[in-house]
Amino acid sequence: MQDVKDLGVIVDSHLSFDTHISTTVARAFTRVNLIHKCFISRNAETSWRAFVVYVRPLLEYCSSCSLDAQKDHHHHYHFRLLIKLT
Repeated sequence: MQDVKDLGVIVDSHLSFDTHISTTVARAFTRVNLIHKCFISRNAETSWRAFVVYVRPLLEYCSSCSLDAQKDHHHHYHFRLLIKLT
């Protein structure tokens, strides 16, 4: 299978967004871990703002393209990332 990246969206030869979703979620988890390492405060408001600024844009970029194909993936990963932040 050959993957093609166009405007930051990865699509495979079957026009599936699975690779894109997996890559995006891995990058989001990396950013969440960096937030945990870099921010001393464990205040919920600070964690939420850091999530909104650094992680959420990554998850939402072109999410309308892959949202129809994989609806439950995005909601599940958003929830897991929020739990990790608190």
